[in-house]
Parts: sequence; structure tokens; C-alpha cells
Amino acid sequence: MKLLQRWRQTAIANQLMVITTTIVAFGTLFYAAAAIFQIYILNKSAEQTTKQTDKLIAATQRLADTTVDALNEAKKSNKETAEKVDRLIEANKSLADSGKRSAGAAKISAAAATTVIGQNERLMKAAETQASASQITATINSQLTAGYYPKLVSLIPNQPMIVDIYFINKSNFVVSVTSGIAQYIFTENRTATANFDSDATPLPVFQLAPQWEGISVHISSRILSEQEVSAIREGPLQVYLFMRFTIQGVEKPLDACYHFSKPTKDFVACANLRMSQ
Repeated sequence: MKLLQRWRQTAIANQLMVITTTIVAFGTLFYAAAAIFQIYILNKSAEQTTKQTDKLIAATQRLADTTVDALNEAKKSNKETAEKVDRLIEANKSLADSGKRSAGAAKISAAAATTVIGQNERLMKAAETQASASQITATINSQLTAGYYPKLVSLIPNQPMIVDIYFINKSNFVVSVTSGIAQYIFTENRTATANFDSDATPLPVFQLAPQWEGISVHISSRILSEQEVSAIREGPLQVYLFMRFTIQGVEKPLDACYHFSKPTKDFVACANLRMSQ
């Protein structure tokens, strides 16, 4: 008898039991396969997580090593900077002590001979402003000493030449500058004479506080072309700056002549002062 005929002759209850058993068996196999696949996925995920964790740990370690190196370098740099600052402080202290000793010597010299005060102050100022910034000084009642000197600020094409006049008051009195006038002269000649004509610039009236030293007046010329600026710097064009200031308590005005020095790129005192009255 064939298997199909036997199956047909089997009772329905037995057929249902066989079918149910078969279905349960296939379900069991399916769930077993699913469990095995899930375990495989979990293992793969664990491996990837482990690799990523190892990479993160390695990167963190490198970052920590880099941070430690940077901190060590910063510590070393800070230490070197601190040592340099300490050396600078010591040098400043030494310089301050030297300045105090020089000041004390200057006071002793001033007390010994009041007649050489003006000469000493002119020499001190000449040393500070170099040979190119010599100053004109006046002494009032052997106690009040005032002076001034120029400093080039700007020499640019298509703009005026600008010079700052630095005033000095080494006394303990207020110095009143009651009038002033300045004149630029541009010439190719080696000499020049100021007559303070219409091209001259009147200067404001002002006062100098005791122990004053600083900028008091700005003097501007006419606008200079590019060719003129080039000729002033490297060519034959000469620039002379004549100034006359009147100080209260001084009978005669303070006249001064300066010319632009090509080697020093600034104004220096003229060799011969020639001004018209």
C-alpha cells in the first residue's frame, strides 16, 4: 500500500497530530536558527565595539601624551620667561640705581656752580636727543631754564611736512611762551635766510608747567609733491625750518634754525643762524 493511501486511511486526529508535530518541529528549527543568527550578530557587534573602544583608548592615550608634552613645554617656557623677567628686573634695578647716583652727582655739581646749570642741561638734553636734535635754551634769573627742539613726524608725498616742537622746562616755575612764529624754506642753496613773511606760520601762546618736557606745537608746511619729497630725501632740495619764540621774562626772542639732514632723516641745528629782524 502506498504512503498516500495509508495517509488517507489514517484517522483525522492522527493526521492533525502529525501535522501539528511537523509544524512545531519546523518552528523549533526556525527559532533555533534565529537564535544562532542573533548570537552571531551579538558577537560581531561585540567585536566592533571592542575595536572601537580600543581605538578610543589609543586616541585618548595619544591625547593625554600630547597634553603632558604641551604642559611640560609650557612649564619650561614659563620657567624661562620667569628667569628672563627676573634678569630684566635686576637690570632695571641696576639702571635705576645708576640713574639715582647720576642724579645725585648732578645735584652736587649744580650746588657747586649755578653758573654752569644751563650748560649741563644743554649737554644732557643733547645726549638724550642725539646730535640731530640740539636745543635752544634761555636762563631767567639764573633759576629758570627753558628750551625747545624739533622732531620730524611726517614726510609723505602729496601731504605737508609735519614737525613737532618739543619744549623743555627744567625749572620749578611756570614758563609762559607769549608769541611764536615758524617758517619753512625749500631751496637748493646751502644757505637760507628767514624773513618771516606771509609764508610764515604764527604759533599759539601757551605755558610750560614746571619740569615739563613734551610736544607743545605742531608745524605743517605746504603740501609737497612726490618729486619734492624725493628731492628732499635724496636729491638737491634743502629744507630749513626757522623759528622764533618769545618767553616772558626774557628780553630777546629765542631764534633757531634747523635743516633736514639726509643721513639722519631728521632735523639738525644749522651751522650758521641767519634771520632778518
